[in-house]
Amino acid sequence: ADAAAASADETSTSAPAEALRFSLQIAALEGRWLLVLPAEAPPGEMQRRLLANLLRAAGIRPAEMPAFQHFRWPMMDELPVSAPLEEARDGLRAFLDGRRRQGWRPERLLVFGEDATLSRVLALEGGDCTLLELPAWQGPSLEALATDAEAKRALWPLLRQWGEAWHTATLQQGSEQEETVQNQVGQGDMRDQHHTRQHTGQDRKST
Repeated sequence: ADAAAASADETSTSAPAEALRFSLQIAALEGRWLLVLPAEAPPGEMQRRLLANLLRAAGIRPAEMPAFQHFRWPMMDELPVSAPLEEARDGLRAFLDGRRRQGWRPERLLVFGEDATLSRVLALEGGDCTLLELPAWQGPSLEALATDAEAKRALWPLLRQWGEAWHTATLQQGSEQEETVQNQVGQGDMRDQHHTRQHTGQDRKST
């Protein structure tokens, strides 16, 4: 029995693992909120207009709607796989880290649509995305919201919460930026005072 179990273990460990497969469209609203659609193709005009209307109803009015980018996993089919879930998570994290150079600083995640594999990768649980350490929401797709009045009505109470979260973070960022500027100005004044004292001391020595 032990030999059979050992043989089974060897077979299971030697069998090549298969990569998790998922595809998504992702955008960053003013670099702050990640908008994710489990889909191959970017949203059409009707879906984009609906998304803009939902955000406007929440009191969120970005200067312009962000462009969606495509991410597919695995990125290359021929690569060997040993830990499918962890590798998929690392791949998505690397993709998002690369977007930080474009000014992305994620604060929240909104997922429009259901995809079991993507939900596992993001580790969506109890209103949080454990993978990205962000508060998160997952609900109906934009296509469903466009055709299902009941689903759209159920979303209305959330819109107020989104608006409050968006504007609260905006105020906090403004306060932090103002504090940074004040600190920089204060440091500049201290340097000026230091230089003034130095010159005054030199002048006294020369006299």
